[in-house]
Amino acid sequence: MKQLPKGITDFGKPEENESISELEFKLFCYKLLVEFKYVELEVIELSSGNYYLGKLKTNNKELCILMNRHYPIVGLADYYDYGIANFIDHKEICEYINSENRLLTLESTYKHYRCMSVLDLEREVDEVTLKLLDSQEIRQINYWKPQKVKDIVFNNWD
Repeated sequence: MKQLPKGITDFGKPEENESISELEFKLFCYKLLVEFKYVELEVIELSSGNYYLGKLKTNNKELCILMNRHYPIVGLADYYDYGIANFIDHKEICEYINSENRLLTLESTYKHYRCMSVLDLEREVDEVTLKLLDSQEIRQINYWKPQKVKDIVFNNWD
């Protein structure tokens, strides 16, 4: 993803018909729980942020699912604590996510989910990345000074 879509920061207005409901996020996580044989799903309520957070658990491992609230963009992490995520690549789960159709937003331009790789998330922010964002978002970016794409897609700005 070379250019981030307008509204991804939670400050600008997203493209028409774009949003992810909490129900859609929970159903998405539940499908991953069943498909990959996890035993527990915990959806974490965040006091700030432009993303949802869920944790899938088995007896000996945990997978954190972060999804932007405005676009069906997902990041996977093996650790999350107060806005700090250790993003990972999980080939099998990402392939599954990238092949899944959106659950509820039928009028959306974005018909599929997108699992971002660590390489994409760790990419430095540049002018091309920000080209589609509106003036409100650029003001926030100038204030918060994110360095990486992950800092914009999954932010805790208030």
